[in-house]
Order: sequence, then structure tokens, then C-alpha cells
Amino acid sequence: EAEQQLRQAWLGRKVVLGASHPDCLISLDHLAGLLRSMGRLTEAESMQSEALDGLESALGPKHPAALAALHNSAMVLHALGRLREAEALHRRALEDREEVLGAEHPHTLTSLHSLASILRAIGFHSEAVPLQRQALAGREKVLGPRHPDTLESFNNLVSVLSAIGEHAEAEPHQRRALEGLQQTLGPAHPLTLQAINNLANLLSSMGKHDEAEQLLRHTLASRRQTLGDKHPQTLASLNNLGSLLRMTGDLVEAESVLRQAFIGRESLLGSWHPQTLASANNLAGLLWAKGKLKEAEQLQRHACEGREFVLGPYHPQTMVSLNNF
Repeated sequence: EAEQQLRQAWLGRKVVLGASHPDCLISLDHLAGLLRSMGRLTEAESMQSEALDGLESALGPKHPAALAALHNSAMVLHALGRLREAEALHRRALEDREEVLGAEHPHTLTSLHSLASILRAIGFHSEAVPLQRQALAGREKVLGPRHPDTLESFNNLVSVLSAIGEHAEAEPHQRRALEGLQQTLGPAHPLTLQAINNLANLLSSMGKHDEAEQLLRHTLASRRQTLGDKHPQTLASLNNLGSLLRMTGDLVEAESVLRQAFIGRESLLGSWHPQTLASANNLAGLLWAKGKLKEAEQLQRHACEGREFVLGPYHPQTMVSLNNF
């Protein structure tokens, strides 16, 4: 229903105002953002690129609407796994929003938060941590501690703290974020489910496997119901559950779940997307443990070559794959 409404608004403005009118381009930007949230990334990228080019031409590259489209373009590139391209756009959006809107404007803080997220994905944790803390502090001050954006920053701070092994600090932050999101947005909202997923991954890293498995199964069931089987977040839940099942020794179910994640990601995102490569790495490790060595070697080789090409030879995930190979 939301897609139909946004598409009608865009097409209506296109007919009445013309395709290059700023209001038409803003509608296109909004539609592209919705499609990205639905996992329809190829369609979203095409629309987002058109909206960005048009708004920069019509209003200038530093107009707030053009900067919003720039940020959204970086977000779709992140979702597509084109991390260094996304980083460049996020840095530009942050710099220009600080200049035009000020350092404490909510949109500037969103750019700060997003830049920290992409740096975490690339593996630049030492730069990501202080930026994420800055974004969280800014959002708490400007928006309040219970605002969804503030709680999302808590979520991301937990992820980067977990990545560098700071589990003791991460767990209370994650439980606080989850409680706030459940109260503010409800138990089935995508941000709430992401918080549950993050808590489960954190607990798994801490060896609390029973609670982690319960949370991962809940998240998977909820995402299937609300987002569908083929949404990137649903596939992420499959990958996380399969990885935990492998860790706890349930190799039969783990293989089934990890295959679903890998096949789904390869179909939706492509063979060279970082998430597909992560699934290839995880499935290869499981197959190796089960003695299926030929298939394991093929998948691990693909993961190694893909991560080295996409992420670089010294990215932590590339090093993991090389170590496993």
C-alpha cells in the first residue's frame, strides 16, 4: 500500500510538474528509499541515482533535499555491498550537512551515524567507535534517549563494541536499546527485531548459546512473517541461526539453514556481495566439519577470492576466509 501511494505521488507529479521538477524528484527519492527497505535494491539504485542527479542539478549539490538524496544513495550502495563507494558518499554528505545544517542537526547526526556504520562494515573499527559514540551522544541530546534514532545508535554502538571484543560494555547497552525499541516501536518493528538479533549475536559471542538460540529463532520467525522469506534481514537471521547451530553441534539443521541463507543471498544480492560471501564462508566451514570436502573447498575458495576482491586483502573477514581455506 505504501509503495502504491508513493508511486502514484511520483507519477502524478511527473505528469503535472515534469520529471525534472524538485517535488517530483523528492517523491522519487522517497520511493527509492521504500524500495531499499523492502530489499528491492537494483530498482532502488536506479531510482536513487536519478533522484540525486536531478536534485543536484535543479537545486544545487548542497541543498538539503539534494543532501538527503546523497545520503540515501550511500545507503543503497551500502545495501548492495559497494562499501567504499558508500563510504565516499557518506563522508561527503556529513561534511556538507555540517556546513549547511550544523553539527547538531538531526540530519547531520544521521550522516554521522551512517558513516560510523559503513566504517564498521569495512572493518575500520578504531574510527567507527568514536564516531558512533558521537552520534549517540548527539542524538540523546537533541532527540532524547527514547527516540528511535537514538536507540538505533545504541544498536550500532553495540555491534562495533562486540566486533572489537568489548562484550561487557556492549550487553547493557543492547538490553537498554531493546527495551526502549519494544516500548517505542513495538515487538515486531524491524529496528526492534534488529536489536533482538544483535543481542543474540552478542550472547553467542559470550557463550550464552541457549538464550541466543531462542532469540534468533524468534527473530527469524518474526522477520519471515513481517518481511517475507527473501528479504535481506530474513536471510541474515537464517545465516546467524545456522552459524549458532554449527557452533553448538547441530550440524544437520545447521547445513539446511545455512544453505537457505546462501542460496537466498546469492539469488537476491549476487555472488560477490559481502553478505553472500559471508554465507559461503559459513557454509564451507560447516561442510568441512561434515566431511564434504570437495564442496567445502569450492565454496571457501569463492569466499576467499570474493572477499579479497570486494573487501581488500587485509579486511578482517578476508583474513578469516584465508585462515579457513
